Amino acid sequence: MMTSVFRSRRLVVAAVVISYAVCTFGGAEEPGLLFNANFDAYSIKANFAKGGASTRLFGEESLQLRMWPGAYGNVNSFAYSKSETCAYPLKGNLDPRQGTVSFWVSSLGWKPSAKTFQWFVTARQPGFTLHVYKYLWPGHLYFYIEHPGKDGQVERLSCGTLVEDKDWTEGKWHKLDAVWNETGMKLYVDGILPKTNPKCAWLKSSVSFPESIAFPKADAAGEIVINSSPVGSGAEKDERTAIDDIRVWARPLSDKEIRDAYEFV
Repeated sequence: MMTSVFRSRRLVVAAVVISYAVCTFGGAEEPGLLFNANFDAYSIKANFAKGGASTRLFGEESLQLRMWPGAYGNVNSFAYSKSETCAYPLKGNLDPRQGTVSFWVSSLGWKPSAKTFQWFVTARQPGFTLHVYKYLWPGHLYFYIEHPGKDGQVERLSCGTLVEDKDWTEGKWHKLDAVWNETGMKLYVDGILPKTNPKCAWLKSSVSFPESIAFPKADAAGEIVINSSPVGSGAEKDERTAIDDIRVWARPLSDKEIRDAYEFV
């Protein structure tokens, strides 16, 4: 009798955990979720998309012959060289006016201290560009938005943080969350807003805009891109990165939601 009760309780607990995972961190039940590509079906195709799920600029949809272990025990991720790129439709999958872009990333050979770019996720359309990337300055991670300002001149907005080689060792996964709306932008690393590093006091992980900004609506010509600036020659082209569980929401996630999502895994 006690064994049966114990098994029943385990089943109840398991059901609760699964339900929580599905409703909070996966699937269409997430409020405001527009897009998710987790690559666990060994395909580059998104497993959930309000807009298009297929890609362009990437020849083979199947990832069966290029499997790479995913973040936090996921079955698979997308490991790409610096010479490769792929793009998903933006309209329906991302709202330039506000939102959250979240993903896991892992270096497969490059170091943050290297004086090279590493382009992770980009959203671009006429009149709007969003990048989450490592800048060529050593250790600089950036969240960047570019759009036409009121005077017709391009306005460039950014926030970011410094990371070190000792924390970003090869194969180690890190979670990045880029959050923005008309009032400001934030870049979270591993569930938190990093504190300002005294070595680079001007670089802040959270920035408030001096005045409200009306970012444009999604355009049918837009795209969401992994590695938006591929390198076709030289030693850099063989540098590799793994990316996993790309999620896009139509709303800014709260500090608590981002922290909980990171700690849940």
